[in-house]
Amino acid sequence: MGRSLRRIAVLRFSSLGDIVLTSPILSSLRETFPGLELIYVTKSGFEPLIEDDPRISKVISHRPGESLVSLMRRIRAERVDAILDLHGKWRGLACRLSHPWTPYETLRKPSLWEQLGVRMGWRPVTTRRPIVERYFETAERLLKIPLKRSSLSLHLGEDTLEEFQESLPISLRELQNSILIVPGAQWATKRWPVTNYVKLTTRLNAQGYQVVCTGSPNEMPLLQELTRETSATLIPPMKLKLLPHLIAHARAFIGHDSGPMHIARSVGTPTVVLFSCTASEQFDFTGHELIENPPPCSPCHFYGRPSCPKGHLKCINDIGVEEVVSALNRLPDERLPLVTF
Repeated sequence: MGRSLRRIAVLRFSSLGDIVLTSPILSSLRETFPGLELIYVTKSGFEPLIEDDPRISKVISHRPGESLVSLMRRIRAERVDAILDLHGKWRGLACRLSHPWTPYETLRKPSLWEQLGVRMGWRPVTTRRPIVERYFETAERLLKIPLKRSSLSLHLGEDTLEEFQESLPISLRELQNSILIVPGAQWATKRWPVTNYVKLTTRLNAQGYQVVCTGSPNEMPLLQELTRETSATLIPPMKLKLLPHLIAHARAFIGHDSGPMHIARSVGTPTVVLFSCTASEQFDFTGHELIENPPPCSPCHFYGRPSCPKGHLKCINDIGVEEVVSALNRLPDERLPLVTF
């Protein structure tokens, strides 16, 4: 496709972690094509995470209740030279059909047979290649050239730092000395029992660590139980655009396969991640600590399940408190380099 590219639409509608995982592609595209304009298409709820990112020229957000016809009309108005669909679902298909003459490439999904087998519980997940690498391969098929691999990165706006500090119930110095625990996850099969987080917090306090916790509004019952049973400080749910600041300023992060975990890796916060029903091979944990004790039935899903098909949830329940403490103690004393734009 060459150097004549002026504008590319990048499609990734959700979820939080998957949008963070597109950041290496954004960096590589801008480095390869310095004058390129990137039009990022996503759901409106995720726009605050990327709206100030200098790599992105414009965000088109799919508003609640907006028709696909309206969304496609807004994308067509941008007169893009190519479309990079990193989601690969029905919105992307609609975009492809509405741009029949525009070069287009979409993320390749597991076969329908594998998807059906995994969703029905007949077989474990076998597609375990890194998601970021799959994004790069999609872009290379579109552009017909190799792309330089880049690291995860997020833009931390100076203009939002003051708002972030005003929203904190503790001082910034206290946060910088604290372990941030995010005990929630969208799917129940990804969550370590909150009773274990209570034991972990007590254990960390005994080692001299300060602990803070946060999550989404839906996770308040988990957070309230943790703070009721321990001395952990609750950081109330924050605006999405402020969440990277919170994670970036913590001493370390402990959580699951979730959006906040991907933010932690992207801002260089030393991370301990507890994996259960999904494939850890999809991500790079260099410089961080991965804990998993997968039984033969794991990984059993691409994203997570509301309940364990086997009824035992051994993949997450068998992780012990001391394993997490040991992993935390193995984290590097120095933070990983933070790549910002």
